[in-house]
Amino acid sequence: MPHTDAIVVLTTVASDEEGVRLVRALLERRLIACGTLLPGARSLYRWQGKIADEHEVVLLLKTRSARLETLQMAFGELHPYKVP
Repeated sequence: MPHTDAIVVLTTVASDEEGVRLVRALLERRLIACGTLLPGARSLYRWQGKIADEHEVVLLLKTRSARLETLQMAFGELHPYKVP
């Protein structure tokens, strides 16, 4: 089996529209090779002292490990959540 540095990064967004916008921006910057949107997720998490229960879209972002740090920096600029 050939060696590869391919990785999958997982994040969530609130809607399909936000997901498409984020994936397109990352593709345009050549930070990912592919983004897959998986609608229908339900996330429960603690936020600002309360338990939140939200419907979300899961994004699977395929990239290379060498691009991970730059991808993380782009999240700070492009991702709609304060904490992606």
